[in-house]
Amino acid sequence: MAITTKGFSAVCSVRLILAIYHFYKNYGKWVRTITADNGIEFMSWDFLEVVQQEYKTKIYYATPSSPQERGTNEYKNRELRVFIPKKTTFRTIKQKDLEVIADKINRKPMRIALQGSTPYERFNKEYRNMERYKERYIKQKIKKYEQKLAEEINALKDVNLTDIDDDKDVKVDIDDIS
Repeated sequence: MAITTKGFSAVCSVRLILAIYHFYKNYGKWVRTITADNGIEFMSWDFLEVVQQEYKTKIYYATPSSPQERGTNEYKNRELRVFIPKKTTFRTIKQKDLEVIADKINRKPMRIALQGSTPYERFNKEYRNMERYKERYIKQKIKKYEQKLAEEINALKDVNLTDIDDDKDVKVDIDDIS
């Protein structure tokens, strides 16, 4: 990965790209789009290249000065400020502390957006559903493959061996096919 930007934006870009790699490693198979604000870290070519080319994910940007387009996100940012006041440097906060805070926020019910469920409950439910869909899809693919293979085997059984040109190297053992 080549970083072409300079200064603060390069640091933000690198950190964001590393976070995206980590996120995609765990949940990437379920991500179809990303909606971002207009922060400088989301504008770097490096970030766009990773998201759009490597992960084939579309990225959308909210209209400037329109926080209502990302209402739930803005609400969660306000909740985060209960635990981490503005102007607090994140350098002093340990990852484990951030995980505890995120867990507390994600276990709080959301009356409107999630009809009283918690983000944690909704995520786990959706994740289990997607895993079931994935299993069903794989079973269907295997069944289609087995059907196609059976058709090809039956077609080989119908081959008249006397019609095969002697000049070609064709070896078919009918006993092995059955």
